[in-house]
Amino acid sequence: MNVIDTLEATAALEKAGFERGQAEATVRVIQHAVTTGAATKADLENLETRVNTKIDNLQIKLDGYRSEVKNHVSKVEGYRAELQGYRAELQGYREELQGYREETRSYQKDSQAHQKLIDSKMETYYLKTRNLILSMLWTALIVLTATGIGIFLKLMNFF
Repeated sequence: MNVIDTLEATAALEKAGFERGQAEATVRVIQHAVTTGAATKADLENLETRVNTKIDNLQIKLDGYRSEVKNHVSKVEGYRAELQGYRAELQGYREELQGYREETRSYQKDSQAHQKLIDSKMETYYLKTRNLILSMLWTALIVLTATGIGIFLKLMNFF
């Protein structure tokens, strides 16, 4: 706590032209202000030391946070590069799949063409087989008819 010399201060004020009562009242106000809450030089130096310590601690924390952020940014950049690699790989797969689609479409067209050819050949074979069977049936009918006529004629004694 700072204490001022009230007699010396009162004398200085009276010398400056204050009346004794005014000088004493002024010194009391100053004394009261100094003793009830005015900061001393030591108080200010102590405060400055505490503030500087807190600033230093905050700077250390901030440097730590900066380092963490840099590490995270590095990781993010690594992930970004990895994702770019995956994107390129996916693009390759897309292109490969597109090639397979085109190949499949080509096979489908070929398959459809082959199916039409097979259907056409089956139709031809069906018609040929049907005609052959019909011919065989006509031949059998003729043979049976001729045989039947021959038997009939024999029975009738024509031969």
